Amino acid sequence: MSEESKKPPNRDPERSREAILDAAEQLFALKGYEETSLQEIGQLAGVSRGTPTYFFGSKEQLYSAVLDRVLEAELDITIRLRPSLEAAAGNPEALIAATVSGFLDFLHERPTFVRLLEREALSGGRFLQGKSGFLAVLSEGMGLINSEIKDEATSQLDGIHFLISFIALCWFPLAHNDTILHALGLEASDPTFLEQRKKHVTNLILRGVLS
Repeated sequence: MSEESKKPPNRDPERSREAILDAAEQLFALKGYEETSLQEIGQLAGVSRGTPTYFFGSKEQLYSAVLDRVLEAELDITIRLRPSLEAAAGNPEALIAATVSGFLDFLHERPTFVRLLEREALSGGRFLQGKSGFLAVLSEGMGLINSEIKDEATSQLDGIHFLISFIALCWFPLAHNDTILHALGLEASDPTFLEQRKKHVTNLILRGVLS
């Protein structure tokens, strides 16, 4: 480790660490792992060149920390949906509308999450494989379906395929905002489009699954 990387962080270590994670999340999502350097991350975070190494040791460890953080954020959204789902118990329309709205809001508010996972998909998921946070998100998603959405009317529903279809319906427009949506003259970040998408996905699920 160089002498520069051994220097103590700025006076507010927690703020410096969060700034590094914020900058790394933006750059890894925008440029990918290979094309992003620790120097660029430090510059964007407003810290000295050696500070990212001081906190995280290596670029790979920093990238892993970024993935952990976005996965934890998704899991937190899933967990925070539970009160609204419990309040809508017995009302399939309200349950599904709340689930769709919560997940789409998360994807809309954190577009780096979509980009990071798309890049992981292109690289064979080499950094994502085996992460407990990723498994926790899937497990919590299955729990929401089984405990809140799945009832007598959907007793024959394949929970895994339902989860895959649900994610795809919400995910696709944000993953392809710059390709297919652009060609259609649409913008995923447009609040009007977002509300229209929520209603569309909710109606598809209600008519296709709970008809």
